[in-house]
Amino acid sequence: MKRLLGLLVGSMMLLGGCGAGGGSDLATVAGSIREIEQKGAAFTYTDTLLDSGGSVPKGTVNRIRLAAVGQERDDNVALVLSQLDNAGRPVAGYDMVINDVYLFVRPHGSTRDWFLGSAAYFNQFYPGVRLNLLQESVLLAKGVGKSTSYTNGAFYSRYTITPASDQLEQLMSMVLTPDREGKFLKSASATITAYLSTTGNHLQRIDLHVVGTDPNTALKRVFDSSLRFSRVGHAAAPAIPATAVPVQPVDMFSTGAAPSVPTP
Repeated sequence: MKRLLGLLVGSMMLLGGCGAGGGSDLATVAGSIREIEQKGAAFTYTDTLLDSGGSVPKGTVNRIRLAAVGQERDDNVALVLSQLDNAGRPVAGYDMVINDVYLFVRPHGSTRDWFLGSAAYFNQFYPGVRLNLLQESVLLAKGVGKSTSYTNGAFYSRYTITPASDQLEQLMSMVLTPDREGKFLKSASATITAYLSTTGNHLQRIDLHVVGTDPNTALKRVFDSSLRFSRVGHAAAPAIPATAVPVQPVDMFSTGAAPSVPTP
């Protein structure tokens, strides 16, 4: 848990060949994402974050593994996000709700007041979960390739998507002044890999690989995430908390009863 809080403070078998894709392929993937948004679904999720440079001691890499289960519909998400130890066991967990652009957080299983903040600050902890942002990244992508994949006894259409540069800042929760954007974009890249059923083009799984260096702190962050969907059309709609306490970003994942930094 301390390492997760430290990150918050510090970062404020393929078959066939790849073919050149285009607008129709991007529209297909975007449509499959929209289907999940409209009908709702349950999901499981894993994310690995690697940090180096900046305040991280030279020659070392900070590694955090996260896992989540949840459900989403109409740009709203409810999930339990857990940090994992080296053996893959949960060591800290949080109940989280994303209501479009807002994030609600509290320690898992507690009755503490929800803490409220901007969802955009913490995209690296749940990339792919915010389907509105993901759909936007796909529609505005600068390239896509399509192939056929065989996984777990089934064939899938695999789309490998290269997001446009102006989406990289959102995927990495970066807020940069114009004079810093160029330097960041030279260091940043991302790949979105979507697996759709060959019949009906239904989204089954989506993976993200994102890398970039914060030009303000020289902190390099790499994250790899995978999101798998199930129970499409049969998952409960997320419940949005009726009340919450607005807090600063540094306090969002605090386990304290009250925020340490007063919100103006």
